[in-house]
Amino acid sequence: KLQASGRKLLACFLFGFLTDYSSFIMNGAAGTTKQCHCCESFIFKLNKRRGCRLCKEKFCSDCCSVKARYPPSFGFSKPQWVCIECLPTLFAMRAVDTSFPSDQTGPSTKSRIVDGSFCTKEKGDVHLPFKVFSPVGRVFFRLSGMKEGKQFHRTPLKKAMALQKKLGLPSVGSQTRHYIRVPAEIPRESWRLDTPFEISSNDDDIENNTKWEEISAFVYEPKGRETGEKLPVLIWYHGGGFCIGSMEDAIYEWISRVLCNQIHCVVVSVDYRLAPEYQHPVQVEDAYWALKWVYERGEELFGIDVSRIVVAGDSAGGSLAALIPIMTKLRKGPKICHHVLVYPCLVNPCDDAYESQVTYKNGPLLTRKVMRWMMASCLGEAHIEPKDLFPLLLEDEFICGLPPATIINAEHDPLRDHGLEYFKKLQRCGVQVRRTVYSKSIHGFFGSQIGESDEAVMDAAASIISAFHYHNKEK
Repeated sequence: KLQASGRKLLACFLFGFLTDYSSFIMNGAAGTTKQCHCCESFIFKLNKRRGCRLCKEKFCSDCCSVKARYPPSFGFSKPQWVCIECLPTLFAMRAVDTSFPSDQTGPSTKSRIVDGSFCTKEKGDVHLPFKVFSPVGRVFFRLSGMKEGKQFHRTPLKKAMALQKKLGLPSVGSQTRHYIRVPAEIPRESWRLDTPFEISSNDDDIENNTKWEEISAFVYEPKGRETGEKLPVLIWYHGGGFCIGSMEDAIYEWISRVLCNQIHCVVVSVDYRLAPEYQHPVQVEDAYWALKWVYERGEELFGIDVSRIVVAGDSAGGSLAALIPIMTKLRKGPKICHHVLVYPCLVNPCDDAYESQVTYKNGPLLTRKVMRWMMASCLGEAHIEPKDLFPLLLEDEFICGLPPATIINAEHDPLRDHGLEYFKKLQRCGVQVRRTVYSKSIHGFFGSQIGESDEAVMDAAASIISAFHYHNKEK
């Protein structure tokens, strides 16, 4: 019986494929074959036909690969397909759709505008895969010794990332490793956010080489880049509580490659030095020196347009992406046209100051114990709150005049309210900002390819595309 059922399924598949193929042969010349509205390729069973609910056109699965939540006025209770051409328009619409007031009663499955932020769902339980992943992640934290009094080592996490990388990564035009020279030591006592860190002029001499170290960066160039084409650049700072994570992790390689191809820009993924071996402000200064290196050497090394630079990052990397525009403004450094903050840590997360820090202090995944260990490793003591690491503590005068921002938060995350408070602070200071809360997601979901991950990545990509397009028109 099983063999007979298998033969039937195979026969049905072959019949469907041959029917579409014969239709292509018979009708292709007459132009009646179904074609993708974007790439104009012919659509078969193996390349599914999808309809964008925004422009009402038909696309292949490559050009219409993301399901996203539509604004409340559309009335959809579930995510719908959106084509690659409509992505920037859709995400821009989500921030300004006020057709449904935030306090309106209705189906909990529909999207909502709450406190000016777009929420993908009024109330959403955590995606089932995240419920499974969360305890597994905690096991790796314990195996790595991320606990007070334990010997810390990154081997278990590196092995997990190496295993994930074997599942495959998207292809890009090219990927090269570069090295960025940075100061070996940065004294905490004399370091200031608004003052460039200077090295004496004779430090190029051989005897003074001990004052310099190197950090790595991956440079990704997109597929289909034309010879001599000047592209904008996205600088990505990875997450990991300033203690773990790497540009070589599978999740960050995947994010960098997808953004590189979707935006059609150069992506520079930075491997800043980590705690506890290097404490604050080394991570912040490394991030700034990487920006300077891109601005000063980028055009020569990989042909970028240095007038169009965006910085972005997740978690601790989101903190760096929030600080860099402030630093470059105060230090009169390279201009940034946009910054994207994915569940950033913008104030010390180890207390009960915010509702989300209380609600999710035991996870999922990111717990207060882990955060306390990370803060102690980075700052020396868990309870310290230096203003030059946490933008929420800075006075408004530091925030005024910053470039536009996009904030992406997960609902089930102790850092959720950091994004909300910074969103309000940016608005109060006159900075253009858009925020989205992904209601079924947890800290670390961005780039996981689970649940709302793809939608969030395209959300970030759409903001960056719009920023590059706007600044290109200004020129």
